[in-house]
Amino acid sequence: MVAGVTLAALLGAVLVILFYLYGRASVEPIALGRLLPDVRLHTWSGGPASLQTVLSRKALVLFFTVDCPHCVTEVQHFAALHTTKKDSLQFLFVSLSSADDTRRFLMTWRNTIPIVRAEPAEAKGALGIITLPSLFCVDGGGRVVYRRFGERPFEADEDLVHILIREVL
Repeated sequence: MVAGVTLAALLGAVLVILFYLYGRASVEPIALGRLLPDVRLHTWSGGPASLQTVLSRKALVLFFTVDCPHCVTEVQHFAALHTTKKDSLQFLFVSLSSADDTRRFLMTWRNTIPIVRAEPAEAKGALGIITLPSLFCVDGGGRVVYRRFGERPFEADEDLVHILIREVL
């Protein structure tokens, strides 16, 4: 009995140490004014791509997962804006979900929005994503001019898009 308790305590201590060493690494969000890192993307045509090759002008890039209700709400909001603002602002939706889950999600949109996929660890590490959904706005030169983490009301997103189109970018 004592040996079992001692083993459990030892195992618990090892887990605490491992968490301390590996689980607490802080993630720094990318600074405003910096170039958006060149994260590798997976397109549905099968070809490799990267953020730098896909983004050709001022853009709004939304990172999400298909199983996150807040993320899906954000995708719906920005998809609505995409239909009316795509001539003024490039929209890119980047799924951090598995290929199969993203493919099923994409089928519900009937290819009306530009969705690509990225590996979660690479995207989160390169951009400092701390929670999803995560939104990045970049100017025509690929520099981050706005970033936010978490869901916001649709009206705030719509105002942001209008400001970005008119003034910042």
